[in-house]
Amino acid sequence: MFNRYLLILSLLLALLVACTPGGAGPIDSTRPTPTAEIPTVISPTPTAETPIATPPTEIIANEAIVDSVEVTSTSALPIRIFATVTGNLPDGCVALESVTSSREGEAFTIQITTRRDPLALCTEALVPFSQQVELDVTGLAPDASYTVTALGRDGTAVSSTFFLPNAEATAASPGMSELPANCFSENEQNGPLINLQDGYCLQYPVADGAGVHDVFPIGVAAIWGAPLTATFEPVRAGLTVYKQAPAGGRSLDEVVAEVIAANPGAEVVDPGATFAGEPAQIVEGIEGMMDSRRHYLLHNDFVYEITLVPLTPPEGFEEAVTAQRDLLWQTVSSTFTWLPASITEQFSFCPAGSQGSSPYVNPRAEYCLLYPAYFRQQDMTVPDVTIFTGPVTDPTIPDPPRVTLQVTTEAANGRSLQQIVEEIIAPHTNLPIEQSESMLGGETAIIITGLPGRTAGRDLYAVHNDTLYHLRLDPLEFEQLGTDLEAVWSKVLDSFTFFP
Repeated sequence: MFNRYLLILSLLLALLVACTPGGAGPIDSTRPTPTAEIPTVISPTPTAETPIATPPTEIIANEAIVDSVEVTSTSALPIRIFATVTGNLPDGCVALESVTSSREGEAFTIQITTRRDPLALCTEALVPFSQQVELDVTGLAPDASYTVTALGRDGTAVSSTFFLPNAEATAASPGMSELPANCFSENEQNGPLINLQDGYCLQYPVADGAGVHDVFPIGVAAIWGAPLTATFEPVRAGLTVYKQAPAGGRSLDEVVAEVIAANPGAEVVDPGATFAGEPAQIVEGIEGMMDSRRHYLLHNDFVYEITLVPLTPPEGFEEAVTAQRDLLWQTVSSTFTWLPASITEQFSFCPAGSQGSSPYVNPRAEYCLLYPAYFRQQDMTVPDVTIFTGPVTDPTIPDPPRVTLQVTTEAANGRSLQQIVEEIIAPHTNLPIEQSESMLGGETAIIITGLPGRTAGRDLYAVHNDTLYHLRLDPLEFEQLGTDLEAVWSKVLDSFTFFP
């Protein structure tokens, strides 16, 4: 019996050797034993630092899932127009091949091609991408609007429009001479807010910790004092400016009468008030937003509502809230100024706000941009620093992690971008610092990661008109902040526009 098993085993071994290419060879003891688990292979989206993989691949048109297309322009002449397409690749085996544009009449079409490795194993998760392409506007008629459409998977498409300004008129622009003086702050105490869409500017007590939530497009700008308690709904004072629907020919008396009729218990406490040079009426007793004092007025046939809260501070916080509320009201009401109608046209090169995107304008540093509407804005004049801050993840701890994007400007003093970057890196040659190239408002920029700081961050530097622009994003080490980090970074970079 034993001989029979021995014979069978010998035959099986001979058969195995015969079926092995090249015959039998020595056993490789270092080779891992195969298991039923197949390793996942992820093909990253190609970048300037990551070259596209070589064949075997196949080129596929319109395989990308396109979410949006945003158009930006440069301020320097000749004017250059850029379209930024964002979206997702269907899986980890698909990589971007090219993003190109073509034009027919007044319509641009962006075609996205991808490459897929048919032999690779990959994840099924979507891979986000953002890609910029320059639109050829040579010979196009100025003072006209054009449409940009990006084609996506399964015949989908997203579109955007842009206005091509007249280069000669832009070159002869009078600059910021028409902006009222109250649109600028000359001290460290106040920060300026310029609201082009709703037609006014003002100053708020930034040194006291106040910040702005500009909720676009519903026409509400909320200015909140520094939190006095560590909770998700902290005790603090607030002031909102709300541009409502057109009055439609109604008088101020008629507008206020409708407010009183819709709010039992409300009453007019001062029918002869004024605000920013316009007749106003003050109403108290309206339910819904703590106990508030509201100014109603008409300007250019639009109804404006200015709300101050709270009139009765919570117990134990009477003195602190009252002082914060009074400073907020005094600063805003004394600086609130209506913008001339010509200002809107003068700033037509700035990106307009939309659902989820709030506009920001900095006339001192000569740039404008968009940022996520749920972020808070604080604009400091001395030095020129603007801070966009994301929501607090846990306000009950002393220093909760939250996203911060800081934009700072200073004189370049004749230095090139490369010279500045070398000066910044020189003291830290022992650190694993990485550099990559990017764009900011049509200007070449350099992104640096690995610089020392209180938290890990990402720094972008660009030079424009002998001014150094520095964007600092942090903290990078908290995984739960990843969505907000990339949202504000991509929103600001894609929309950043230098003044002509």
